[in-house]
Amino acid sequence: MAKRIVNTNLTVILAVVVGLMIYGIVAKAGLEPPAPPGESSMKTLDDIQPGIPIQSLSGNADSLYVIAEPGSYYLTGNISGVPGKNGIEIASDNVSIDLGGFALIGIAESMDGITSGTSHYNIAVANGSVSGWGGGGLNGANIENSQFADLRIYGNTGAGLIAGKGSMVNRCTAQANGFVGIGTNSGTVNNCTAYSNSGIGILADNGSTVVDCSTRSNGSVGIRVGTGGGTIRGCTARYNDDGGISAASGCAVSDCTAEFNDGDGFNTGEGCTVVRCTARSNKLSGIYTGDASIVNNCTASNNGNSVLYVIIYGIYAGAGSTVTGSTAFNNGNSNREHIYGIYAGLGSTVTGNTAVNNGDSARGVVEGIYVGLGSTVTGNTAVGNGVSAWFNTTVYGIHVGGGSTVTGNTARGNGDSALSDEIWGIKCNEGSAVIGNASYYNGKLADWMDQNIYGIGAGGRGIADQNTAYGHPTNMKSTGGIVYGTNHWP
Repeated sequence: MAKRIVNTNLTVILAVVVGLMIYGIVAKAGLEPPAPPGESSMKTLDDIQPGIPIQSLSGNADSLYVIAEPGSYYLTGNISGVPGKNGIEIASDNVSIDLGGFALIGIAESMDGITSGTSHYNIAVANGSVSGWGGGGLNGANIENSQFADLRIYGNTGAGLIAGKGSMVNRCTAQANGFVGIGTNSGTVNNCTAYSNSGIGILADNGSTVVDCSTRSNGSVGIRVGTGGGTIRGCTARYNDDGGISAASGCAVSDCTAEFNDGDGFNTGEGCTVVRCTARSNKLSGIYTGDASIVNNCTASNNGNSVLYVIIYGIYAGAGSTVTGSTAFNNGNSNREHIYGIYAGLGSTVTGNTAVNNGDSARGVVEGIYVGLGSTVTGNTAVGNGVSAWFNTTVYGIHVGGGSTVTGNTARGNGDSALSDEIWGIKCNEGSAVIGNASYYNGKLADWMDQNIYGIGAGGRGIADQNTAYGHPTNMKSTGGIVYGTNHWP
C-alpha cells in the first residue's frame, strides 16, 4: 500500500516538472499560453494596425476628412469623392498616412484627393492610389521635408503628385493627369514613372535629383530639372511632345536615354555636364547644351530626320565647352537647312569625337564637325557626311574657326556623290595651326569639272605641317602668309 502511494507522488512530481519545462519553452519562444476560459486571445485592430482610422475623423466645409493632430493614420476602406470637397486634408505636422492599398476615388466636381492648405512638415503618405479627382491627385506643394512612396496617381484633372521642398518621392506612378505628372522643389524623385500626362512628366526645381525614372508620351518635356545644380541620372524619356530631358544651368545629366521625342532629345543650360547619354530619333536636335558645358562619351543618332527647314545638331555645345569621346551619326538627313553632326562654339576643346553620315541627301550646308574660333581640335574623325547632298550647298568634313589649333584629325569620304558647290575634307580659317591631319577622297564620284573640292584648307597667317591629303582635285588649298612644314600630297 505504501509502495503505491510513493509511485503516485512520483507521477505527480514528474507531471509538474514537465509542465514547467513546457511553460519555459513557450516563454523563451515569445509565445503566450492560451487565455483562461471565457477570455479572448484575439488582437484588436489597434494591435494589428496602430494608429487612427481616417474614416473616424470629422471633416469641414472643404474636405471629407481633416487630420488635425500629429500621429499615425490609416484607411479602413476606399474614399469616394463628393462635389466641392477634398478627400483628405492634412492640417498638422508629423503625420504618417498608410493608405493600406485602398483608393481615394474622386469625381469631376471634387477637389484634391489629398491636400494641405497651409505649410506643414514631416509628412509621409504611402501605399495606395488616388484617381479621378477634379483638382490634383496629391497636392503637397505646401508639405515640406516629407516622403511619398508606392502611390499610384491616375486620371486627375490637375497635377498628379506635387511634393514640397526637401521631399522624397519613391516608387510612384503618375498617369493621364491633366497637368504635371510628378513635381517637387529641392527634392528627390526616385524610381518613378510618368506616363501620358498633359504637362511635363516629371518637374523637379531648384537643385532637385531625379534618379532611375521613366517618362513616356507626356504633353510637354519628359523630365525637367530647374536651376541650382540639379541631377538627372539613369532616366529615360520617350515619345514626349516637347522634348525628352531638359535641365537648367549648372545641372548634371548622366546615363540617360532620350528617344522619339517631338523636340530635342536633351536640352540643357550653361555650365552643365552631359555624360554617357544617348539621343536617338528625336524630331529636332539630339543633344543641345549651353556655354561652358561638358559633353562626354555621348551618342546622337537619327535626330532631325523628319523635318525640312530647321537647323539640326546631332550634338551642340556652346562657347567654351568641352566635347570628348562622343559620336554623332545619321542626323539631319534630307533636311533643307544647316546640318551639324557636332557643333562646339568658340574657345572650345573638341577631342576624340566621331561624326558619320550626317546630312545625307541634304539641301543645306552640311558640317560633320564644326568648332568656333580660338579652339583646340584634336583626334576627331569625320566620315561620309553630306553624301549625295544637293545643289547650292557646301559640305565640310571638319570646319574650324580662325586662331585654333587643329591636330591629328581625319576626314574621309565626305560629300561623296554630292552635287555641292564646294566640298572640304578639313577647312581651317586664318591664323590656325594645322598639324598632322589627314584627308582622303572627299567628294568622290562628284563631278569634278563643276565643283570645288579640297582635301585640307589652311587660312592665311597660319601653319600647315605634317598633314596628308590625297584623292582630291586640290589636295591643299591655302591663302597668303601660310607657313608650310613637311606635308604630303600628290
